[in-house]
Amino acid sequence: MESRKCKSNRIVKSGFKSLVSGKVQRYRCQECKHYFTGQEKYHRLSDDKKELIERMYDEKGEQRKIARVLNIGLATVQYHLKKS
Repeated sequence: MESRKCKSNRIVKSGFKSLVSGKVQRYRCQECKHYFTGQEKYHRLSDDKKELIERMYDEKGEQRKIARVLNIGLATVQYHLKKS
């Protein structure tokens, strides 16, 4: 396991965090002092999916249709189109 902030592997356990799904182990990076749980709240879009969003939009695809077909939120589609 490594810190997503500084990519260091100097990680120590640092208590628990209460979530709806129960308790989750917390970790702390000794380099950057960042706390994290090791579980991602949201999945990140792969580079392939980002590319697909751009290609579908370039081919006159509507944003709502792209979101529906790829099973992602409309705001996510709009965010990635604005970024590119």
